[in-house]
Amino acid sequence: MSQYSTYKPSGIDWLREIPEHWEVKRVKDLFQLNPNYPNNKFEKDTQVSFIPMECLRCGQIEKRTLDYKSAMSYVPFKDNDILLAKVTPCFENGNIAIAENLENGIGFGSSEIYVIRSNRKLINNKLAFYFFQSKYFQSVGISSMKGTGGLKRIDPTTLVCTLYPFQSLHEQYKTANYLDTKIASIDGKIELLTAKVANYRALRRSLINQTVCRGLNPNVPLKQSGIDWIGEIPEHWEVKRVKEIFRNTGSGTTPPSGDETYYDDFGINWLQTGDLNDGFITETSKKITQKAKDEFSTLKLYREGSLVIAMYGATIGKMGYLNIKTATNQACCVLSNLFHNNKMYLFYQLLSMKLYIISLSTGGGQPNINQDIVRFLKLAVPPISEQIQIANYLDDKTAQIDNIVSNIEQQINKLTQLRKSLINDVVTGKIKVTE
Repeated sequence: MSQYSTYKPSGIDWLREIPEHWEVKRVKDLFQLNPNYPNNKFEKDTQVSFIPMECLRCGQIEKRTLDYKSAMSYVPFKDNDILLAKVTPCFENGNIAIAENLENGIGFGSSEIYVIRSNRKLINNKLAFYFFQSKYFQSVGISSMKGTGGLKRIDPTTLVCTLYPFQSLHEQYKTANYLDTKIASIDGKIELLTAKVANYRALRRSLINQTVCRGLNPNVPLKQSGIDWIGEIPEHWEVKRVKEIFRNTGSGTTPPSGDETYYDDFGINWLQTGDLNDGFITETSKKITQKAKDEFSTLKLYREGSLVIAMYGATIGKMGYLNIKTATNQACCVLSNLFHNNKMYLFYQLLSMKLYIISLSTGGGQPNINQDIVRFLKLAVPPISEQIQIANYLDDKTAQIDNIVSNIEQQINKLTQLRKSLINDVVTGKIKVTE
């Protein structure tokens, strides 16, 4: 890849130099931020597109519909507007897309989305879309974020004052076409690798399900288990409820998030359902102080080997096997103090029940289960010697699959970083686009 023949200082510390014939302008000189949409004569029940922030994906939009009257309290946009998540971590994850094929040509988004409209006489919209994904723009946005806790937002004043490396419109079209071709090739490879990961994960789930339901002997006589999600099990196995296998079922709580005396980056482990990964838990994203543990009696430390199930919301059914001592929030159900059984076998069986557990949830937008539902779950329980054999077998087989998945994910990560670097280097002029 070649560079331009001559460069000049950009006046941007992070960027340093741009091609000699480029200019530097401010975002607000080239774009409108959250522009007003002209008054429309839509009927109140006219269907329009609606996009909550969580439905804004990197380069893609999951559109919903809403009647015009209800939508008018949200942020309006139209086809070809650029939509940008303003809240971390969505902003850092590159949640940005171009609005397309909107219902009746109009859309509305949540207040956590910035609408950016290009001056089409000066700007190629697709190149602008790439610019707002660049490492340069992300570094400016992240450094400007304001707020507390996990809901920091990119500052709008910083956004509109961000310096924009500006080329002639003819050159912008050429640059955008170049990136379209290169990025499509990278995205195609990522898509194929992502499909491979999904297939291996499906194989892993199938292997676990088959083994914890039937065991390792394909010729063993079977009987009806009376468990909805299993059906038949080996006739020498038993059926027991969770409360007959674990002595204790517990949970935790969340200290007030606005009180900094309850949280410390070097404090006591505190598990949230977002930390659950359907595998071993070796760390928590947040930690609490001894003061929090002393003042909230429900914040007890659960020991290594305890099993955790998420009970609420988007993470419902996610699980973890504790390799650390930790307290938890109230959305975690912790199974501890096992009777004479193998922990890993039971963990594999609970993993195989994930969809069944989710099916037991109640509630609309925030489905949930409770500790009583977990306590009364029925499990298929072989003799302890067979539990150990099954657990060892699954440890070996799932480790092989996990290793393959890890290698593929490393390839995806390298391609993702290549994608980011290519976009950044092209839109900032470090790479010269040739015909």
